[in-house]
Amino acid sequence: SGIGSKLLSYALNFAKKRGCQRITLLTDDDNQDAIVFILEMGFLVLQWFHLGETQEILKSVDLKFF
Repeated sequence: SGIGSKLLSYALNFAKKRGCQRITLLTDDDNQDAIVFILEMGFLVLQWFHLGETQEILKSVDLKFF
């Protein structure tokens, strides 16, 4: 595990212990390394959407604790 995995795991455990039931991450559509990383961490792609006038497509990924 690299530092990114350790940091995200810590943040997820921290949130879960405090009753958080959902975490949402956003990444640019063309950031394949980030997409692979967050999928490997157990997140699911739930939604695509456009931001403002730039028409950048982002992926919303969520991890549900329940």
